[in-house]
Amino acid sequence: MPYRLLKLVNLNSNNKSQYIISLDAVGGRGTDNLKQNKDSRWINYMAKEEVRKGCPCYLLVPQSNELWKKYHLNKFKEKISQFPSVDTNSIYILGHSMGGHCTYRLIQIDPDYFAAAAPSAGSGLPEAYDFFDVSVVKNIPI
Repeated sequence: MPYRLLKLVNLNSNNKSQYIISLDAVGGRGTDNLKQNKDSRWINYMAKEEVRKGCPCYLLVPQSNELWKKYHLNKFKEKISQFPSVDTNSIYILGHSMGGHCTYRLIQIDPDYFAAAAPSAGSGLPEAYDFFDVSVVKNIPI
C-alpha cells in the first residue's frame, strides 16, 4: 500500500502524539504514491513547518486503487504501531468524497479504534454500504 507519512517535527518519545489518517478521493486512486496528495489543500496546509510545530501529529496519507477495506485498516494499524510516541486514544480518520465514504466504512469496522472521524462529501447512507449499523458509531464524534 503506497503512503506518505508526515512525521513530527520535534520528536520527543516522552510525549504522546495524535495520529491522523487522511483518505483520498477517487482522483487520488492509483499506485504512484503521488496522486493522493495532488489536490489536497488540507495536506499542503499540514505540511507547512509552522503548522507542524503548532500541531504535533503524524499524518498518514495512504493511496489505494479501490474502496478502503478492512485489510487496509489492518495495514494502517500496523504502521501506527511502529511509532511508540502515538497516543492510542488520539487516532483520527478523515476523508473527502470516496475517502469520506470509506471513513464511514472503517469506523464501523472498528469503532473503538478511532477518537473521532471527519468524513466530507461521503455517503453515510445505509444503501451505499454492504453493511451499516449506525448504533456501532453513535458514540464516535463525527
